[in-house]
Amino acid sequence: MFADSPGEFAYPRELLLRLVLMSVFDGGLSSREIERRTQTDIGYMYLAGMQHPSYRTILRFKHDYSDLIDDAFKTTIKISTEEDLVKIHHVSLDGTKIKAKTSMNKLTNEQQLKIMKQHLEESIKLDEEEDEELGEESGNSVPETLTDKKNLKKYLKKLMNLQKMIETKIN
Repeated sequence: MFADSPGEFAYPRELLLRLVLMSVFDGGLSSREIERRTQTDIGYMYLAGMQHPSYRTILRFKHDYSDLIDDAFKTTIKISTEEDLVKIHHVSLDGTKIKAKTSMNKLTNEQQLKIMKQHLEESIKLDEEEDEELGEESGNSVPETLTDKKNLKKYLKKLMNLQKMIETKIN
């Protein structure tokens, strides 16, 4: 199912677990989105220890360690509940706030686990859709044409000419 490429870095399971858990709490992100966020989002950078696992590594982890992820969900929910760290006052969907008519006591661990598992399943489905669309590309890399100095100079020259044209039209 996965194409292995030589030279991949090995990442601790704890690091990958932190990223997957955070992504689930953020609504079930795809592995490519997690990879992107390790480069752009301070929270993900911190959780990843400034490392950037590839989307394939994250996807393999989701598939190979689903039991570990489930156990981590259960433990996280249990600790959050015991320590009274979760308070639900509003439920927000697409920025719309709706008053919740439930207390923490009425929310069961099973319901919370069900939601988290659903987010994980959705993120895996999203990974599969992105695999069909992008193949082996991560979707986060810079095209080689923009990393080659000759091509980059050519593009910069075009941009400078465009800027000069805009300035002359404005003045």
